Amino acid sequence: MSFGSAIGAIVSQKNNRRERTAKTDKFLATTGSGISGVKSHRNPSDGELKELRKKMILAHKKRKQKILIITAGILFVLAVVFFYFMFWY
Repeated sequence: MSFGSAIGAIVSQKNNRRERTAKTDKFLATTGSGISGVKSHRNPSDGELKELRKKMILAHKKRKQKILIITAGILFVLAVVFFYFMFWY
């Protein structure tokens, strides 16, 4: 068995490996500006996290309810059309 081609592929991949640059370095190189506008944010308190969680849960429930109503409406229309063509047409 010959492994010459496999070793050649491995060597080729090692030689052609790209240099990894940080996103900030790439941003600096492409735009010519620094990242002075980046600010660190403070960590939210436990109370703020609980309020955010409540808001997210409420939004998720509203979205689920909206999807359920739309799905039920579509299924009702399809059922009406199905029964119309099966029994009364």
